[in-house]
Amino acid sequence: MNFSDEYIINIKSLKNAEYKYLYKINKSFFSDFVYENINDVNLDVCLTLIKNNDLFDLTFNIEGTILTVCDRCNDDLLMPINFTHHLFIQLSDNPKEEGTDIIFIPSNTTEIDVSPLIFEAVIFSIPMRHVHEYDEKGNSLCNEETLKILSSYLKEENNITFSLKCEELKKLLN
Repeated sequence: MNFSDEYIINIKSLKNAEYKYLYKINKSFFSDFVYENINDVNLDVCLTLIKNNDLFDLTFNIEGTILTVCDRCNDDLLMPINFTHHLFIQLSDNPKEEGTDIIFIPSNTTEIDVSPLIFEAVIFSIPMRHVHEYDEKGNSLCNEETLKILSSYLKEENNITFSLKCEELKKLLN
């Protein structure tokens, strides 16, 4: 990955204290990662790093919007993002098994690249299901034409399935 130095943190020069790093994430950030479900992105990431000897406590606060595609109607969908991701990095020559929230790195490490950690936090912040919301009356904000086409297929399929089941039941009665 060819990220600029803005994502590299020299951890050896840090004293035991709290540090804040601010990042603006846009579409170009994702060019070095394999992830195709984002059409555009405008995120502010605030990384709070607390150093305590060989333990680094990282908290990523992510706010902004992501433009993706609605799973239901295939139209553009602007999703608001407000997410916090927390993890630890431990310097250790005897790494233990990594968990979901702790990463072990060799004790002679002098700097860390937080870009993959930011990428992971952003991906965790995106809901699994990308669907337009509903208005005050309970109507979907999806593309109406697409919903009409989808509903016509669903009704037809349900009728065919129901008819086939009825035919099978009639055979059992005879």
